[in-house]
Parts: sequence; structure tokens; C-alpha cells
Amino acid sequence: MLKILVTANTAILVLVVAIVILPHSEMLRPLASLPTAWGSMIGAIIGLFGVAFTANRGFFNIIKAQEHRAVIEIEARNHQSRLNVAAKRQEEKDKANSLAFGLAAELSVLAHDIERASEMKRVVADIVRKFGPRADKELLRLQAPRWRTAIYDANINSLGVLGPSIAGDIYLVYSKFTGINPAARSEPVEYETFLRLTDSTIQEYLGDMQDITHVHKRLMTFASGKPDPGPLWATEKARKKREAQFGKENADKLIDFYSRGLESEMGPTSNKMV
Repeated sequence: MLKILVTANTAILVLVVAIVILPHSEMLRPLASLPTAWGSMIGAIIGLFGVAFTANRGFFNIIKAQEHRAVIEIEARNHQSRLNVAAKRQEEKDKANSLAFGLAAELSVLAHDIERASEMKRVVADIVRKFGPRADKELLRLQAPRWRTAIYDANINSLGVLGPSIAGDIYLVYSKFTGINPAARSEPVEYETFLRLTDSTIQEYLGDMQDITHVHKRLMTFASGKPDPGPLWATEKARKKREAQFGKENADKLIDFYSRGLESEMGPTSNKMV
């Protein structure tokens, strides 16, 4: 249809030019003898084709404008969609960083609590050893310390934002300090049993401090965008090297070593005791 209109418009233009340029041409003389009705019809046809040509160009321009507008609107929607996705990702990243900093601070406090609990158990064990089997029975009771894990408890369902690896390490560390009834006290145990369990607990605290130190470092590197030191299971070799350096019998020194390491990153843990 468009080709027909273009061809017709071209023919009209040629005819108009011929009429203007060649008013006295012999070729146009027969037109003068045409009846008035034929002249009117020819004029109407010429006018009709002119209107058709104008309408055709108008519709063509409208279609091109609509296509151009559609392209612009699509590009604008795509750009807005990218901005929304980027904003959502940044919001999720900010929440994850806030959670990472909060858990790192809580682990720093927990490390201080472990250090204090280890020292208290060592002092009690020294007193019991001093009195021997005749030590007061009240000293031979075993009681779990009160561990503070409020941030972990409130965000346990949100650990996934930190990634499965870090979330798994956090769960492994905190699982040792949650679900414990601090008010529960055992009946007095035998002298040798008390000393053996106390020494074993202090050694266990040493392993807990190592785990806390590593997970604390993972949280800080996550929030700061630095390289991840890796999961807990990958640090066994480094742990054995540190134990060889200090000696297993110097558990208190190792616990103090890890506590000071956390304080250097987070500040003195004693200032966070609330």
C-alpha cells in the first residue's frame, strides 16, 4: 500500500510540474478542450492524492515517534530496574555488615567471659588442691557460667546473609554456649573427678578461644571486604603449630594470647561488659 501511494504521489508531482513549467506546451493543449466536469474530476483526484500523501507522511511520522518513545521507555524501565536491584543488594550488604560487626563484638565479649571463667576455675582448682580430698564439698560443685549471646539469639534466623560457610562456623561456635542453664548446679563430685573435669574444661576453653578468634576474624574480613581466612576446619594445622609453640600445659597463656588478639581488633573487651 505504501509503495502504491508513493508511486501515485510521484505521478501527481510530475503532472503538477508539467502544468507549471509547460503551460503552452503542445502536449497539454488537449487538456483545454476537456469538459468542465472532467477538469473538476481531475482536480479532485489530484487533491485526493495530495491529501493521501500528506496523511501518509503524517502517519509515518507518528509511527516513528511512537517507536522512538517505546525504545526510550524500555531503556528507562531497564535502567530503573537495574537501580532497584543495585539498591536492594546494597541494602542486603549493609544489613549483613551490621550483623557481622555485631556478632564480632559479641564474640569479643564472649572471649573475655571465657578468659574470666577459665581464671576462676583455675583459682578454685588451686584451692581444692591445697586442701586435698578434705576440701569443702561446696567447692566440688560444677556450675556452668552465664554466657551472653543476645545478638546471636536475636539473629539466628538471619545468619544466611553472611553466607553458608561463615554461618556454619558461627553456629558451631555458639552451639557450645547456648541452651545452657546457668542456674543448674551439680551435686558435689569426688576430689579427683573435680580436678580432672576442671582441667578438661580449661583445655576445652582453649579450643573455644581458638574458634572464636578465627570466626571473629572471618566476620571482620567479611564486613571490610578483605580476603576470607577460610573455614574453621582449614585452620587445624595453624592451631597445632601454636600449641607446639606454647605447650599444651600452658593453656592459660594461650587463652590470654587469643584474648589479647581480639582486644587489638575490637578494643579492650572489659570496656564492653554491660
